[in-house]
Amino acid sequence: MADDQTISDGLSGSFKVSADEVPGSFARVQRVKLSYSADGIETHVFADVLGLKVQLGAALPTGTNAIGKLAANSGVDIGDVTLTAGTAAIGKLAANSGVDIGDVTINTGTAEIGKVEISDGSTQAEVTASGTNKALYTAIVDGSGDQVSLGASARITPTAPTLSITPAYGANDSLFTAALAFAGASASGAIVGITIIDTNNVTHDGTNGHLLIDLWRSSVTPGTANAAYVGAADDTEALTHLMRYDTSSDATLTTFGTTAKSLYVPVSPPLHYSTADSDTLYLTAAAKRIFSGVVANLSLTFSLDVYPG
Repeated sequence: MADDQTISDGLSGSFKVSADEVPGSFARVQRVKLSYSADGIETHVFADVLGLKVQLGAALPTGTNAIGKLAANSGVDIGDVTLTAGTAAIGKLAANSGVDIGDVTINTGTAEIGKVEISDGSTQAEVTASGTNKALYTAIVDGSGDQVSLGASARITPTAPTLSITPAYGANDSLFTAALAFAGASASGAIVGITIIDTNNVTHDGTNGHLLIDLWRSSVTPGTANAAYVGAADDTEALTHLMRYDTSSDATLTTFGTTAKSLYVPVSPPLHYSTADSDTLYLTAAAKRIFSGVVANLSLTFSLDVYPG
């Protein structure tokens, strides 16, 4: 119904104001025209209880604007989304506490999967991955973070020492005057074993033939053969000592044939070394107990098993 209100201009006339009367209160609400209709027309913009109805009059022009770009929204269901082919990283994961991302399929590629870093706060040991689809391997690093690489093992056997047989070796006598040199050990690495071969069937039991073996980073003067074993002549030489092995813990040597005997001493854990003489390690030995049955062709051969590193 028409509820227009006539308003006097206070001078010589009056004009109508478009209004709507509220039933029962006789109050009139003035209509306010939104400027879409033509001049002189009272056409209302359509609306309902939810507000104005907005209708796009034309399609959006082409351009680079992101329409409907998603941001973080709690509790918002955006419905089904189809991702088209492309190079963008979709769903890249960061650290999220308590987030269950469900099942994940890893496609073939070159990414490092499961890289793990272990550190004491200053030095890092790395457990990382290798290959195209990378499986885990363990890398051992030194204090500078550089990877330690162990090469193939090598057995080093110097020329058998000349052994003095007159007089026979007594307890604690040095077997030879000069230390045996094991050249080619590399500047650093790990000693994993010592082999002693006796080709003349010297008695080696609970009473006879036991040896004290010392390994050194540099050459030392062990004492005169058949004389008291000193191991190292002075304190400077003593600082180059690596290890001592007493064959007394082995009741007998393994016998091969009628005369040859052998003793293999595993060094466990491997003994890391760095030489003072470029790539050479040294060995000295003493008779811990008297050697019985010493003969003119007495022969002992010593070998070292090392991993250059």
